[in-house]
Amino acid sequence: MADLIDYLHARLDEDEAFFRRLSDLSRETWPETATESRVHPDELLAEVSAKRRLVRLHRPLWPDDDEPRCFVCADPRYEMIRAPWPCVTLLSLAQPYQRRPGFHPSWRLPGPSGGDVP
Repeated sequence: MADLIDYLHARLDEDEAFFRRLSDLSRETWPETATESRVHPDELLAEVSAKRRLVRLHRPLWPDDDEPRCFVCADPRYEMIRAPWPCVTLLSLAQPYQRRPGFHPSWRLPGPSGGDVP
């Protein structure tokens, strides 16, 4: 499932490129655009950056049993904690991209919009 990480990086690259273009346009017309939108493009870029940090943090960890677990969501010192990888955090980050090419059905969270946490 390492391709989930690649998939998320690709989508975040696309988002960042789009928000940078939007930011460049907004710098010229921001007073006019400010009344139309409550979110400044720089905030959207900061959101992409935060999502990238989450992807880096929630990387797979392979303990002795070779079943990948989330580095953050599972603590290998305690056998009773067995958070699978990909974890709910990574799967949640993928949900907005369900309609984009390359989204794998196994990444979908339960619920009508993929928003319910199992």
